[in-house]
Amino acid sequence: MKQNFFWILGIVVLILGFFVCFFGTDFRVITGPDIITVKEGTQSFATDIVVGVANISNGSGAVFLSLKADKNTPAIHREVKKGDRFDFQDYLIEILQIKGNSRLFAPPGGSNGSITLKIIKK
Repeated sequence: MKQNFFWILGIVVLILGFFVCFFGTDFRVITGPDIITVKEGTQSFATDIVVGVANISNGSGAVFLSLKADKNTPAIHREVKKGDRFDFQDYLIEILQIKGNSRLFAPPGGSNGSITLKIIKK
């Protein structure tokens, strides 16, 4: 009887681990009025800016920025690391944190790496 309980408990833990691995949380986390965290392989909106994040490795990553309202303004792609600051249109962008993928196995699009940005209107 006791052995059956441990088998069932092990299966439940395995299933919960599977769901956590494949079905993470939301792609965007807002931690302050001007701070946004965007997960790798996704894009999100912050104020008037569309922010995309990709290729996180070794403490750096790629950020793609474009304006939501103005389709004529070219988007920019920038390789960034923690502490980088740069201008985009009427905004100052600061990279606060880069978190690499911590999953041992991640299906395509399943990375939990992220970049946290501070976006300040000038």
